[in-house]
Amino acid sequence: DMEPLALELCRERGHTNLTLASATDMPFPDNHFDGIVALDVLEHIEDHVAAAKEIARVLKPGGTLVVTVPAYRSLWSRHDIALHHVRRYRAPEMQKLLSDTGLTVEKCTYTVSTLFPAVWVVRQFQNKFQKNAPPVADAQPTRAWLNTMLQRGLDVESNLALRSGLPFGLTVFAIAKKSPSE
Repeated sequence: DMEPLALELCRERGHTNLTLASATDMPFPDNHFDGIVALDVLEHIEDHVAAAKEIARVLKPGGTLVVTVPAYRSLWSRHDIALHHVRRYRAPEMQKLLSDTGLTVEKCTYTVSTLFPAVWVVRQFQNKFQKNAPPVADAQPTRAWLNTMLQRGLDVESNLALRSGLPFGLTVFAIAKKSPSE
């Protein structure tokens, strides 16, 4: 992570193998990692092309990248501003970003589709009627029963997304591999 406070919170939870670094300039040798997981990372980085190239550089030949990013510019809101997002993506944009680094995209799809219509309506309302409201994250704790129901729905969605892909959603999910011959 590039944020010292984030690393300190990780240390408090018992994690010790941590590095303070930028995703655009990682202090690791070429072909270092078997796998990289970048969940909701790239949307925070101004030069996401440099970050994607750096991820590809440190990934071992045959290594796997799993990435998620928020979807659709039309969902941009004060939530994104509060979370310091720089952009939102469409699946074809993510596929191109990863392909341009030399990675082979094995899956690129949307996820969290079930909640998309409700979130879209809320975001459109916020953007029209709350333009000057201060930035605030929309994520709120949910009751246990609701969380259980949402999790079950997302489990079903995940299976569909991995099998055949989903045409829309709140998140873009991708799996890419580095060629074993590199």
